[in-house]
Amino acid sequence: MTAGINARIWIAALGAWLSLSAQLPRAGASLLLEVQLPAEVFPEGRTITATLVWRNSGAEPAAVWIPPTPFSRVLAFDVQGEGGAVPSGVKWSGPGEDGALSVLEPGASARAEYDVTVIYPDLLPGSYWLAARYEDGTTSARSPRVPFRIEPPGPGEGEVLAAYRAARGAAERETVIERALEVVARDPAGPVAKRARVLLFDNYWALGDWEAAADQARRLLERDDLSAYERAETAARLGRATAVLRCLVGDCDRNQRVEAAELSRAWKLLFDSPRLLECLRLDGDGNARVTAGELVGAIRNASGLCQRAAGS
Repeated sequence: MTAGINARIWIAALGAWLSLSAQLPRAGASLLLEVQLPAEVFPEGRTITATLVWRNSGAEPAAVWIPPTPFSRVLAFDVQGEGGAVPSGVKWSGPGEDGALSVLEPGASARAEYDVTVIYPDLLPGSYWLAARYEDGTTSARSPRVPFRIEPPGPGEGEVLAAYRAARGAAERETVIERALEVVARDPAGPVAKRARVLLFDNYWALGDWEAAADQARRLLERDDLSAYERAETAARLGRATAVLRCLVGDCDRNQRVEAAELSRAWKLLFDSPRLLECLRLDGDGNARVTAGELVGAIRNASGLCQRAAGS
């Protein structure tokens, strides 16, 4: 019996190894990398989205990782200006995201879009070159440089951009929020307002104002000029804020927990929606009334179960 089990385990392991080895690049695989930009000129402060193309020019299949974001161990973007290499304005830690393994047959290609602005957010007017590097420990490739230019914004946009940078550089979070709200008020549909709303979300989140953070994420998702990366990140932000708020339904005094007295108030407001202003956090779905489901949620939150499930 034992010998039969061992044989089945050995066969399964051999099958897994053969499956994996079939995906790995073999001698003869040759990877080419290409960066494509939608334009050669970008106004200062606008999102720069680059398309990266992996192409197998060899005679054997090539396995490559396609990262979902530019924050990856296997992928890097380099920007050079007239004075040499430009340092990234963003520092990040951790392993990053390598994404999914894709096997390219000879002649086949794969492509993905990346928001270069998230790693080079403060490119000043001037001429630049963009290139990408790929290295996964087995396969490596470097793209040719692609030229592009940053132009000064118009008079109105320049003032808004300066106001945004002043908001981002403020020392106190309350000041950041005040200045970022001014930026949004000056040009709510403009490209700089998009970055200001991200700034607002991050600072509201840090201050524990979950409702305001969720509101900024919703307003961002209403825009039609988000890159794929920006939309995915904003949806993730909204998901985090919604998860926290779900655990705070019934927290009328906003002390981050639901108590017995608040449950009593919730029961009364279930039949008296005009008094909802007494405890807006009971209205979890924002429909201006308290439902039985929200009351059940408040009871669950009072027990502490939601906080434990959400890890808060």
